[in-house]
Amino acid sequence: MEGTGPEIWSAPEGVLDQEKLKKATLLLREGELVAFPTETVYGVGVDAWSQRAVDRLARAKNRPPDQPFSLHLSRREEAGELSVEMPDAVRELLEVFWPGPLTVILPAAERVPLWIRGPGDTVGLRLPETTVARDLPRYLGRPLAATSANLAGRPSPTTAGHVLADLQQQVAAVIDGGDSVWGLESTVLDLTRPHQPRIFRQGTLEKEALEKVLGQEIAVVVRRERPHYRPRIPLFICADEEKALQYLSEQGYRRIALMGPGQKPPPGIGEFRRITGDRAGLQNFYRMLRELELSADVILAHPPRRGPYASLIAGRLEKAAAGRIPGDKRS
Repeated sequence: MEGTGPEIWSAPEGVLDQEKLKKATLLLREGELVAFPTETVYGVGVDAWSQRAVDRLARAKNRPPDQPFSLHLSRREEAGELSVEMPDAVRELLEVFWPGPLTVILPAAERVPLWIRGPGDTVGLRLPETTVARDLPRYLGRPLAATSANLAGRPSPTTAGHVLADLQQQVAAVIDGGDSVWGLESTVLDLTRPHQPRIFRQGTLEKEALEKVLGQEIAVVVRRERPHYRPRIPLFICADEEKALQYLSEQGYRRIALMGPGQKPPPGIGEFRRITGDRAGLQNFYRMLRELELSADVILAHPPRRGPYASLIAGRLEKAAAGRIPGDKRS
């Protein structure tokens, strides 16, 4: 597809018409990459049973080879076909939360290709809520190897435009379903140890909701990761916006943007985006990062302290940041 650009198809409310689904299926069978909306962020997938296509997806993302892709399914029952065992507690969990923003890691069945398996012969499984995300593997007849449709380390994409900004020369088609509903990735839950469930990535599904269904405590694993969610310009976290602005000005920055919980920015800020700890703040978080990187030389981020999603947003900012402003009371 080099030099021609991808096909762009509209999918109102996440539903793609049958003719376009057939075209997308043909592209997937040819080893091409197809981007699509999910309820969390936009994904990009390939035929998981083609090692060549999976390798191509890793190269397109600039993704390290030690990071396996999850499998996107078309129906809940496939989980039992792709894992070695399915305890009753896990079945109940999937009954409650699938389709939805939950990725589970389970022991892989023999039919799962070696190039899809994670450490210890495991496999990540996801059943997205968005209709087209389930229709693609259904029409293909097998799961997709899929991940977020951005370059590795970049802010996750929540619009088709974000996908094109990162992967325009790599994908054969982009299915445009409008803005992502959640704007944050799925929660990744490791269930390979029956009595030690672990969250590898905190996403839109809250730990407490999962614990209520499983009937046991879930550990949150803090892993050393490569830079994630980073805009193309430096981002610094601050607690005192005026002092941070003064520091950056002294460092020679002139076009300074701010993401903060206040109603208006202090004088000297070029671009401002209000970031809140509610559902709207979550949905708009990655979009704001991508907008500000185009209009400033540096971004100041003052994380929200209130709201049900404030801690999730603060955690993502920590991973996106180049550091904290020196002298910040939390540095």
